[in-house]
Amino acid sequence: MRYTVREFYRMAEAGVFSPNRRYELLNGDIILMQPIGESHADSHDWLNEALITRLAGHYRLRAQNPVRLDNHSEPQPDFAILKLRKDGYRTAHPGPGDTLLIIELASTSLAYDIGKKQRAYAKAGIPEYWVVDLTGKQLHVFRKPAAIGYANVQVLDDTDEIESTIVKGLRFTVREMVG
Repeated sequence: MRYTVREFYRMAEAGVFSPNRRYELLNGDIILMQPIGESHADSHDWLNEALITRLAGHYRLRAQNPVRLDNHSEPQPDFAILKLRKDGYRTAHPGPGDTLLIIELASTSLAYDIGKKQRAYAKAGIPEYWVVDLTGKQLHVFRKPAAIGYANVQVLDDTDEIESTIVKGLRFTVREMVG
């Protein structure tokens, strides 16, 4: 069965999901998310602090909270860099038009993040998507969204640097990102 965002929220309100687990909705499928391990959590903390410092006053940073791609997809990426909005996203989760860059940290979810999730972000028109492979010490960079995936894909090693083409001034070494 293919669920809608509305049905997903109704199920949560009815107590269908375990309160000790994390779920997201992607392409109508309810995805049980993996627990966050120590390495992932530490990398998330470091990157969160770095992003807050680099983005302050120019962009909104959303960490591990929903981004609504369409009526059947509301993933919870590690980071979403958003346009500033007067209401601060209090009245609605950000959508593709609000989202400039999504960053996922992958320790056990690399295949999902560069596969199904990447295609969903591309289809929704998210302009730039980065997947930090914590195990392989690489950064997968996706740009130029199209209906079936991104037209520009790069895999960078820990000796490389990355600069966002969408978020002005956002630059990292891959080594910084992979820890």
